[in-house]
Amino acid sequence: MLLVIEGNRRLAALRTIHSKPDIYTDAAARNRLLKVPVLIRDHREETLAFVGFRQTIGDKTRDIARWVRTQSLLEQAHEQGLQEDDASKKFYFSYLLTATDAPATKRWLELKDDENRGVVTSVNPDRLERLWLWLYGSKSQETPPVVPESRQIHKLNRVIASPRGVQELISIGNFDRALVETKDRGEYVIETLSSIRSLLQDLAAVLTGQDKLAESLADAAKVRAAKQEFHRVEKSLTDVKEKLGF
Repeated sequence: MLLVIEGNRRLAALRTIHSKPDIYTDAAARNRLLKVPVLIRDHREETLAFVGFRQTIGDKTRDIARWVRTQSLLEQAHEQGLQEDDASKKFYFSYLLTATDAPATKRWLELKDDENRGVVTSVNPDRLERLWLWLYGSKSQETPPVVPESRQIHKLNRVIASPRGVQELISIGNFDRALVETKDRGEYVIETLSSIRSLLQDLAAVLTGQDKLAESLADAAKVRAAKQEFHRVEKSLTDVKEKLGF
């Protein structure tokens, strides 16, 4: 005889699903839940580490709802022919989960879900495929993802929340350019000038203590090119100053 130490509510949920096929009508989904993974231990003391870990990380209803939503969205992707093993890099379930946590991304996907069951009931298939490629890329299409790591997903959500950002990403495919479209003009000006200042400081540091570039046959062409580029930079800065009004 086995005694359930942890997972009583999940066991009760499984029993409910199987006992009410009139409510949970997806037979294929029910069949997938006929067998579920469990850990069996001979002594109750051996379960303490697992129970303690669960108490540490928590087990909130909202988290379960997010996982159910993402799993059902993954199944929708499968129906459209999108597969994890086609990802350009490694497939991460958490990428899709985090991306679809954002309300703006849900709206853009036209995602609807069942409030009682938590599963996705409808989604724009073209936009789901586009999001999939942005997150994972495709080996078969030789397409890299636009987000290289999970920390970039919140930036992707910012782009998706901006119609101009989305259009830029779709038409050009440049994630950084699309991200610019999400920024306030003043914010972008300050960030850009700060980046320019930082680059110029780095250049000045490299040149400190060095001899001037000699007008020798070896580097004369490089010196002329550097002068021309310097004058272009000066002109660009003058134009920016005039447009900023100082």
